[in-house]
Amino acid sequence: MKKTISIIMSIFAGLLIVFIIGSMVSATLSIKNGEPVYFFNYALGVVPTDSMVGDQEDSLDVNDMYLMKDVSIENIDIGDVIVYQGQTSNGSKILIVHRVVDQVNEGFITQGDNESQTDQSGIQDYITADNLVGKFSMKITFLKPISALIQSSVSFIFLGLIVVIFALLVFEIKDIMKHVQEKQKQTLEEEHEKELLTLKEKMKQEILEEIDKDKQ
Repeated sequence: MKKTISIIMSIFAGLLIVFIIGSMVSATLSIKNGEPVYFFNYALGVVPTDSMVGDQEDSLDVNDMYLMKDVSIENIDIGDVIVYQGQTSNGSKILIVHRVVDQVNEGFITQGDNESQTDQSGIQDYITADNLVGKFSMKITFLKPISALIQSSVSFIFLGLIVVIFALLVFEIKDIMKHVQEKQKQTLEEEHEKELLTLKEKMKQEILEEIDKDKQ
């Protein structure tokens, strides 16, 4: 029973590690490529600046990791926090997290909660179906230290994660296989003991029968 619980705990720990590392990989790719990596319509991202710092329930701090949902432009309303794809001054893609504050013919207008200037000042386009990436769903606060590390050195972390993932998965697989082998060994030993007991009982019975014959 204890070994079964140990195996279950090892599997759970392995899944948790895979989840955390997968989150790191997903967030790292989002930062590196300026595009989210969706799984079942959800993706992870990291807030790169302080533009969403505010006092609202869904305001976001620098390095907050968040979960976004893949939605169509028809599901966006004023007041929603959305993620869209913009460009930096050198033309590279970047994911921007801002709140929708208005809607005009050209598209949605967004702004950070810290009351920075709106995005529609000649730097970014209006938010339409073409540049909308997703809708903010929730913060994942316990992963903030990891997201801060990701932000500090994206390329280094991305390469290092490959090694870490491989090493941890190998370790967990070996640990699980070890428990399975021990369980199989225990089962074989128990079956062997049962066979020995059965054989002893059979031999005992045969000896008793021989004794009875001699007495007769």
